[in-house]
Amino acid sequence: MTLFNELVDVEAGLELLADGFGFTEGPVWHEDGYLLFTDVARDTIWTWSAGRAAQVWLTPTHYANGMTRDPEGRLLSCEQATSVLSRYDGGRREVLASHYEGKELNSPNDVVCRSDGIVYFTDPPAGREGPHGPTRQGTAQLGFHGVFLLRPGSSEPELLLDDMMVPNGLCFSPDERVLYVNDTLRMQIVACDVDDDGSVRTPRVYFQQPGEPPDPVALVEELKRTGTVARGLPDGMRCDALGNVYCGGPGGVWVTDPEGTLLGVIPVPAFVGNLSWGDDDWRSLFLCASGSLYRLRLNVEGAPPAYPR
Repeated sequence: MTLFNELVDVEAGLELLADGFGFTEGPVWHEDGYLLFTDVARDTIWTWSAGRAAQVWLTPTHYANGMTRDPEGRLLSCEQATSVLSRYDGGRREVLASHYEGKELNSPNDVVCRSDGIVYFTDPPAGREGPHGPTRQGTAQLGFHGVFLLRPGSSEPELLLDDMMVPNGLCFSPDERVLYVNDTLRMQIVACDVDDDGSVRTPRVYFQQPGEPPDPVALVEELKRTGTVARGLPDGMRCDALGNVYCGGPGGVWVTDPEGTLLGVIPVPAFVGNLSWGDDDWRSLFLCASGSLYRLRLNVEGAPPAYPR
């Protein structure tokens, strides 16, 4: 079994790259040497590169949250204000998915892409009210919070999972044979086997975060009042090249091995909403932590992404 100190040099420390944001999310690396990330609360996508202060890349963004890139390098964005999954090709925005069986999606939250171009995204209700989106009138049209698949060239998502309370972050194992999805309010990560056609099977609890699950009403009120949550709950996730999973939790980023055993916790001073690998050697972990952006150098590469690196 891999030892935690073989992966993480805890003495190296976190490097604060930028701060003063509302709520950072959706980091994705670009092979030209810069990081894109969202400030959900302030409806902006930012770019950061070494030696430069963070710059506004796009605003407004329809309250963009999670982002990724497809095999052609185009940016995919989960828009919480419009309840759509969009794609940016150069400066042109295109809606990829907005409804399931004729009903409006709840609020796409996070997204990953397989190397063949199949897109997977989560659809909880969080962005239907502040601070992560303008408050909507009326109730959501879907009666569940789903995990969806979208095939290249299609605008009709396929439902994969419909029994989660708040499906949130998701990521692939290095070989793309396992899809990990966390259910934030149940404080657990679910693993699903992925078939060649992209469908999933045998969902199972891969990791259960210890502790008492939060009261949903109190959590929403805290989020509205402060823009973040004090306790660490499962959110964005990424795998490394060895198949270990990195996910936000109490005190920072929880690292678990492929069997779901906790290896250790990377200390972070704020709630980690999402994270992404980057830099030329793919050994830097960029952390979106509430109002800040951090970088941590690791002794292992991240799992290869579907997009160019």
